[in-house]
Amino acid sequence: MRGTFVFPGTDTDFIQLIELRGNNGAQDDVETVFVLTGETYYVPTRLFAFDDPTHYREATPTAVDIDNRAVAQTIADFYEERVGPRLVARFHTHPGGNPMPSTKDKRNAAKKQRVFDRYFDDYELFLGIHVLGEPCDLDPDWLRRPEQTATNAVSWRGEHRTHTLALYNGRYESRSVVVG
Repeated sequence: MRGTFVFPGTDTDFIQLIELRGNNGAQDDVETVFVLTGETYYVPTRLFAFDDPTHYREATPTAVDIDNRAVAQTIADFYEERVGPRLVARFHTHPGGNPMPSTKDKRNAAKKQRVFDRYFDDYELFLGIHVLGEPCDLDPDWLRRPEQTATNAVSWRGEHRTHTLALYNGRYESRSVVVG
């Protein structure tokens, strides 16, 4: 199962946490960073929301520059007395954008991989893009019902907009995602 990301499709509370993080607390749409971790190599169980402004050098609608060492250290501190993490999935948002990594994303991928490798061993790294899609009306019948929309993507309707998570490895090469 390594190399496959299992999206916890029945955990609507977890999905709502992802929505809230991507929506940046209902602030202006800017790129944000969050990390999902887990005790297995493929299922995320915890969300780390990185909204401390001292971690960011820049956050605009088209770019985010965050201190990845501080991100990795925060996660390492949490797991110091615990097993794991075996899964680290670092996401950044593309507000209203494309699930494909930008040229800048690809250029910086190796740096992100090296930072996490310094803090963790025997883990699976995913880099991901959270697309904040079009506004949508609240429809309880379709709310938080994720569907696999591509080999490496899962999408769902949130309370106010559509959401897509696209998964990649540490070089921004597509990785499989399944809804579990």
